[in-house]
Amino acid sequence: QKYMDNGWKDVAHQDLLAVTKCEAQCWLALFHLTCSPVCREQYGFNSFRKAQLLRLRKFLTEPMVDQLPVLADLCRYMDELSIMDVPENCAGRDHPFLLQQVAVVRDSLMKHVDWEEVARAQFREIFSVVTDTKDQDLILISDLFNIEGIEDVYGYQVEEVQDPLSRPVKHMSLSFRSPTDETPMALILMCSDGSAGEVDTAAGKFCRWKMEQEKNNKVRLSHDISEITCTVSYEGDAPFVVEKICRDLGLPATKERDTGSKSRTKKRWIQLGSVEEKLVVQVGLHCHGKEDQQWSLELGQVFLSQPLPL
Repeated sequence: QKYMDNGWKDVAHQDLLAVTKCEAQCWLALFHLTCSPVCREQYGFNSFRKAQLLRLRKFLTEPMVDQLPVLADLCRYMDELSIMDVPENCAGRDHPFLLQQVAVVRDSLMKHVDWEEVARAQFREIFSVVTDTKDQDLILISDLFNIEGIEDVYGYQVEEVQDPLSRPVKHMSLSFRSPTDETPMALILMCSDGSAGEVDTAAGKFCRWKMEQEKNNKVRLSHDISEITCTVSYEGDAPFVVEKICRDLGLPATKERDTGSKSRTKKRWIQLGSVEEKLVVQVGLHCHGKEDQQWSLELGQVFLSQPLPL
């Protein structure tokens, strides 16, 4: 096969030595770089450059020169170059001085800087706020390596790779951290059979699962939890785990006053992840309490949403 007309095409055996447009353009570019007087004056040779260029001499065959006659001058130039003495891998003989550009402004900015404090500030103000899926610079870089349309270059259909975030969920771990508890409370939840529901979102269709423990018992939580961590494990040959953390819970420290001494229950929903990140975990918390008393927390329903497989 040869690359012609923006694609790989089968070539008959008698046409294997025929020069394509892409090959001709490369050889003509090399001809102008080596045989042009202007380029010779600007491009100095050393032993490394000489060795790399002479590696192409074996490809300059008679059929190649017959199709591109200008390559005869390139053959002659390479033959002359093979018997020439060139300097070693350093500056040429015509350059007695080795010049180096010094970035004065950069050097002045780099001095007297506490780089550990800079790293902490960057983590605190940039990297802990913007996730990979929301970073516009990373999105632009990833679009450069988008594989859509790459099959046209390869000349065959590329097998689509399944999004790992749409794999079946093996299990999910919820961890509740409190300043008063040394060890966070951890729970293992599984997808409830028959609870899957299809949901339309701005990022496409998602599947919403209800997550339950093996034994569906009531779970009492500390009233002052400050962080919820969710770890989702996906099925598949290669292990794949995603972790989400929420620290902005917005839970009341004490019960809001109301008239009377009747007990009161409030329900709060905590969301980890987003549809843009292709994973949404919703944790329901029941807040119980009476007037002038501290809230007590109880774990409610938990839902997990993920993209539907293609």
